[in-house]
Amino acid sequence: MENAARKSTLIKMTRAKKPVFYREILFICFLSVLVGTAFSLPQNGGIQAQDEKMIVACVGDSITYGYGVRHNLNLDSYPSILQRKLGDNYQVLNFGVSNSALTYASYNPYWETDSYYESMVSNPKIVLIMLGTNDTWHYRFSADLFEGDLMYMISLYQSLPSQPTVYLLTPPDAFSIADGEVIENELVPLIHKIGEQAGVEVIDIFPLTKDQKKYYISDAIHPNAFGNYLISKLVFKAITN
Repeated sequence: MENAARKSTLIKMTRAKKPVFYREILFICFLSVLVGTAFSLPQNGGIQAQDEKMIVACVGDSITYGYGVRHNLNLDSYPSILQRKLGDNYQVLNFGVSNSALTYASYNPYWETDSYYESMVSNPKIVLIMLGTNDTWHYRFSADLFEGDLMYMISLYQSLPSQPTVYLLTPPDAFSIADGEVIENELVPLIHKIGEQAGVEVIDIFPLTKDQKKYYISDAIHPNAFGNYLISKLVFKAITN
């Protein structure tokens, strides 16, 4: 009950959209609520974060959530496959939110989702961030805003008491709705730049999926089971090295 109340307080604090300059204040408030918790909030339908396990927090949009395999989410999403690859010493938690974007000023910022706050209190030792597909539409994408907000997000995760290792994942290619050319020519190089500036490793998913529609479901945006398997394979290699 106490943890539930703290979680509710965190969510209510930013339920109304705030200007960007309020985030520093909100984070100070967040830390004041976070201190003293046992990081034992139930995650993803009641999965309990275990102190003895290495918690891997998968942060992202519908691609991380596993929209393309939603009928077999617990089998074929990339976080689920990654869990099987890593084994019992790890607990991989899926904090993907469909239709969410990285940029705080976007139509549906990840910052304001329940999953964002749940990921922050999950006691992660590894954080995997794959956001940007929903930021790349021509009339929405701003490289400057994206860079500033992603740098800020990295710093917030790195400031957690669990001191997680943060990885950035480039989004996969996209063939409809989102703009594949913007992803390839603007977003992917920007994520590499941000990774270098922040000193975090970038796991490059885009080249794996470029022009490979066979790895996608019919909407040509979301990876199918095999596409998710290939993503998990790259992630597994990166974090176990």
